[in-house]
Amino acid sequence: MKSSRPVAPSPAATLVLLRDRSPAGVEVLLIQRHPRSKFAGGDFVFPGGKIETDDMPHDAPARCVGLAPDEATRQLVNAGSPREAVGFWVGAIREAFEEVGILLAYGPRGTFVDVSRYGERLQAYRRDCLVDGSVFWRMLRDERLTLAT
Repeated sequence: MKSSRPVAPSPAATLVLLRDRSPAGVEVLLIQRHPRSKFAGGDFVFPGGKIETDDMPHDAPARCVGLAPDEATRQLVNAGSPREAVGFWVGAIREAFEEVGILLAYGPRGTFVDVSRYGERLQAYRRDCLVDGSVFWRMLRDERLTLAT
């Protein structure tokens, strides 16, 4: 028999990605979870997931453009420190990269990253991220990328 005790939620974040397909309307990105997943098996969901410790390295603010840590804290009042608040945005971006290969980031010249131009390199990082979350930050540093937070 299952326990009826409530489960404490884990810190998690998701991205809602929309694309204007005028005149047809708006396209929404959803992914289908594996039917055997412990959580929401078979459901259609937005890309996202659990916030990891690796989402909050000390140099995270230096690798994020668009959202200052203080603003992240104002928007997520229960997130804790500014670094932890930024971690929610970072985690959502990391999960989208891992799950669907979309990377919301800027390259060294400040232009939006076109994943297809990086070829196999980013795909290798993506595979490695699934095993070791710290690989995401290594990729950002090695490729001189900043996250579009």
